[in-house]
Amino acid sequence: MENLEVENTPERRRDDTPAKGSILAVVVLYGMSPRESATLRTLQKSILLSQSMGKFKILIYDNTPGGHSLEMNSNDYAYHVSNANIGLAGAYNYALQMAEEEGFEWLLTLDQDTELTREYVGRLFQLVQRLSPDNRVAAIVPCVVDQGMIISPHANFLGFAWEFPKRFEGLSERETAAINSATSWRVTTLRAIGGFNPLFWLDYLDYWVCHSIHHLGQRIYVDSNLVIDHQLSLLDKNNRMKKDRYANFLGAESAFYDLYKTRTEGFLLTLRIGCRMLKQIVRCENAQFRSLTWDSLKRRLLMSRQARTEDWRCKIGPSG
Repeated sequence: MENLEVENTPERRRDDTPAKGSILAVVVLYGMSPRESATLRTLQKSILLSQSMGKFKILIYDNTPGGHSLEMNSNDYAYHVSNANIGLAGAYNYALQMAEEEGFEWLLTLDQDTELTREYVGRLFQLVQRLSPDNRVAAIVPCVVDQGMIISPHANFLGFAWEFPKRFEGLSERETAAINSATSWRVTTLRAIGGFNPLFWLDYLDYWVCHSIHHLGQRIYVDSNLVIDHQLSLLDKNNRMKKDRYANFLGAESAFYDLYKTRTEGFLLTLRIGCRMLKQIVRCENAQFRSLTWDSLKRRLLMSRQARTEDWRCKIGPSG
């Protein structure tokens, strides 16, 4: 039986009432043991180096079939094995319910392959303690990079992504998209939008949450000075992206624009998919991925908006 080594953490408040600035972190695993997760490894180091912490707990949610035999030797950790791979939406909704039941104000969502910095936890606690009284703030996001490329956050305009100025820190007034990993969400805001949408069980869940937050009238706080490394599989189709995952991404992308964006934005998405197709041909990318992109383009050209969304709902199943 694997024993997850955890260090003693500072004494924290333990009650059922929401504690200001309190955080429940959920790390979602799939096909990887807790020991192998870069996220858990760097998160633990960051906790140990944090000088000031409030109420904090880590939930390890394992989507791996059968899970792992794991012993927990700290009340600041919890481990849950899913009976099936329910993706991110199911795992995050489980964590959201735990956060509400145990009185956490913020939910920190994490993938398994995010490299957190040594100062991350300390800086995050400073931010949540300062921003918790401001009910306009629905989420706090760092700058996330993959091999030096900024992948999150971005301001959106007609479906196009715009980078924030270097060292930008503050509330974004534009609709902003940020990846799930290393984003802290206000628990009451997540409940106000109905939790995490199972229709986007894996891909485009982050876009949906950010879109819903913006239309609720709340905003995302961006801290570009806090830089996090994360491996985005979409940027490396040859090594990190699998065929089924790319197909799911394309389907979720199309469904999100069909359901939540204007027809103009949907038309621009179709153009971008066409450009994506041409780039893949010019770069001689994997033939399977080119075929999937071509299928996505044909669906947007030949199928009605309603037919596409109904087809997506059928693929996702009753939970979506």
